[in-house]
Amino acid sequence: MSKPAKVLIIDDSAVARQTLKNILSEDPELEVVGTAPDALIALKKISELNPDVLTLDVQMPKMDGLTFLERLMKSRPMPVVMVSSYTQEGSETAMRSLELGAVDIIEKPKFEVREGLNEIAIVITDKVKAAAQARMKTARQSFHRWDGSVEGNPQYPAGTNPRHRHRSTHAKSFHGFFCNQP
Repeated sequence: MSKPAKVLIIDDSAVARQTLKNILSEDPELEVVGTAPDALIALKKISELNPDVLTLDVQMPKMDGLTFLERLMKSRPMPVVMVSSYTQEGSETAMRSLELGAVDIIEKPKFEVREGLNEIAIVITDKVKAAAQARMKTARQSFHRWDGSVEGNPQYPAGTNPRHRHRSTHAKSFHGFFCNQP
């Protein structure tokens, strides 16, 4: 049996934090290693607890969830499931969350939060477990191209990185295939 995925819950609502903790703790494949009421405390806990996946609310004091998500993905990419009443399917906030790097979204009920979250407990657990399996790119990995070049590095323009010389010809042929360009 593999080790359970470590989860950090970030939500300003004590009721939501406790309910999510109860739901996720029921699954033997997940271990809730901590909770945080805001993004600043979450930053400290991420360093201390090294979670595999986060649940993140949008509306929080000190720093909103979208700003936190954007900064997190630039500095330490990790799987994030947005859990917020602002992330209704198809909403601007939901789409922005996915653009910024969230793996999935869950709409948190606006009223009767405890009851509403408990009604979708299986969905929450499944989405968090799936997100924990996601492999996130580091900022450096996202700048590497098929041809071995690195964006913004004039030392190695496209196809000239000596460490990738053996891949250059092959990669150029794929570049044309995927981009419809020669």
